[in-house]
Amino acid sequence: MNFSGSNYEMLKHFIAIHEHGNISRAAESLGMTPSGLNHSYKNLEKQLDIKLFMTSPRGVKPTSEGIELYEKIKPLFLSFEFALKDLTGEFNENSSGIIRVSAPPTIFTIDAREYFKNFCKTYKKVKFKFYKRKSEEQLLRQEIDIMIDSAHAFNEHNFTIKELWSESLILIASKEFLAKEKLNTIITIEQLQKLPFICHEEFFDEFSRQTKINLKPLIITQNTNPVYEYVKDGLGIGLYFSKTFKEHNNSNLVVLKVENVASPTTKTVCAYNKEFLSKAAKVFLDGLVESFKK
Repeated sequence: MNFSGSNYEMLKHFIAIHEHGNISRAAESLGMTPSGLNHSYKNLEKQLDIKLFMTSPRGVKPTSEGIELYEKIKPLFLSFEFALKDLTGEFNENSSGIIRVSAPPTIFTIDAREYFKNFCKTYKKVKFKFYKRKSEEQLLRQEIDIMIDSAHAFNEHNFTIKELWSESLILIASKEFLAKEKLNTIITIEQLQKLPFICHEEFFDEFSRQTKINLKPLIITQNTNPVYEYVKDGLGIGLYFSKTFKEHNNSNLVVLKVENVASPTTKTVCAYNKEFLSKAAKVFLDGLVESFKK
């Protein structure tokens, strides 16, 4: 298959059908008629001598060859589109774009709330798509632009990494709990291993990796807020953020120290593929990193 303008259009039509899963919707997105789009992809199948789609009750479904072709050409099309956008001038308040971000829910509702709010006010035509959790593979395939997570979640050889913030992980308990267990604020590893332990699943992995302490948690949570509430109720020892703990200013809770063990830290970073980052995403990312330096 020799590459030409018409072949480029056929491949673009194929991508649209693959992503919409429906010829009518794909045609509408391209400003074409369904019959014209159908004719285009049939010509592509003829040139490649492979079947790309099968009909399904809701539209069309890609064959294994169709999936393989999409995974190979989609990154090339993205790279081409980004190269064209880079030639169109500076990104400004009238610019538009879509930024796809994978991040923990609290990033833009708590940690970077003011920055996010101000960015949206300034760049009103930029839209966001948020995902709670995505994988490295999806970032590599350019299905998302920016991924925010703990530093250990990434292979630094695959992405550009920028640190947002780092924070100490601390052990906290209520004074009543310590009195009941007849403990003070300095405990041994053996004592910690016998006590009920409460933690966020992600930071438990980080704590175990850095301290080498073998623990079996009583409660594992999906976010940090329940950890604080369980500890406040006297259910056990909790793993928590040092900065957030100070902000609570609860005199009934104290920080514990484990003998001969340094406090672990967690580092939150953003990862991205530099060569595929759109102008909108780059402006947003640069501002986000700067906002955490203040």
